[in-house]
Amino acid sequence: MATIKDVAKVAGVSISTVSHVLNGTRFVSPDTAEKVMSAVAGLHYAPSAVARSLKQSRTRTLGMLVTRSANPFFAEVVQGVEDACYRQGYQLLLSNTANDEQRQLACLQSLVERRVDGLILLSIADTPLLRQQLSTLSEMPLLLLDTDIAGVKALRVKGDSIKGGYQAAHCLLAQGRREIGFIGYTARHPVTEERLKGVRHAVAEQGVGIPDSWVVDGDLDCESGYSAMRQLLDLPERPDAVIAANDLMAMGAMRAIQEQGLRIPDDIALVGYDDIALTAYTSPPLTTIRQSGEKMGQVAAETLITAIAGSGGCECSVVIEPELVKRGTVPVSEQRSH
Repeated sequence: MATIKDVAKVAGVSISTVSHVLNGTRFVSPDTAEKVMSAVAGLHYAPSAVARSLKQSRTRTLGMLVTRSANPFFAEVVQGVEDACYRQGYQLLLSNTANDEQRQLACLQSLVERRVDGLILLSIADTPLLRQQLSTLSEMPLLLLDTDIAGVKALRVKGDSIKGGYQAAHCLLAQGRREIGFIGYTARHPVTEERLKGVRHAVAEQGVGIPDSWVVDGDLDCESGYSAMRQLLDLPERPDAVIAANDLMAMGAMRAIQEQGLRIPDDIALVGYDDIALTAYTSPPLTTIRQSGEKMGQVAAETLITAIAGSGGCECSVVIEPELVKRGTVPVSEQRSH
């Protein structure tokens, strides 16, 4: 296997000149650079990424923790991160935590040991153990993506969840619905709490409220959306509209409603959140709040890489605006009186 010394010998230059040509760290005359690259091609020389990273104290690698990359929205976000990494000459190491706290801590430690240049945490629940572990990583650039962790010094990229929740509720209120329930994961997920806060704000403007029994927690997947909706349907007085913290829960809720022989949106209107690709193909198509996962991922990776290069702040915050997408699970022209 050829070495950098072999390349220097064939090209008739010093080892440092070969290094400058390959890394672009200093001007080298076109003739000399051509000799070096010709020698590289002739010897089939492949520079050692490990050796280069040790010398430069960088691996050009980002680490990313995600609760479940199988979630379609998270998959879109990861795709955006990977695209941005590719354009910037970075690689991505991805770890799924399965929403398990101990696995989350182990994955985080593993990424640190692999000497990643920066970390992205996507929709990770805020826990005391996580805060404690992150406090030991003060020298590593950190970006919180669509989540928040109290007291942690980090870059932040997130959707405006309060505004998104407000838009979802306002859409229902505009059609005369006043009895609005909410299914999500408010117990440990700050973003879900913000969406509920936006819903409550919109409802309060109309002089009504949301009973505690109409707010049901789940696990942000289809199964828990189904179970949460069943719980609402079993109440003596059920809501006539429901907002889900994400589209997966909304899809589970849709099945529960239809199994009871109820009609969407006539009997119960429904709004999701995220606008994953599947929502346009449900029956009826799901009204939802769009936040581009791919855009969020791209912005997150670009922001973190800029900070790693030392040309960006370590605590900046970028907010992605939400957008209401009207489809078939909310009436289009109804003004019901109560």
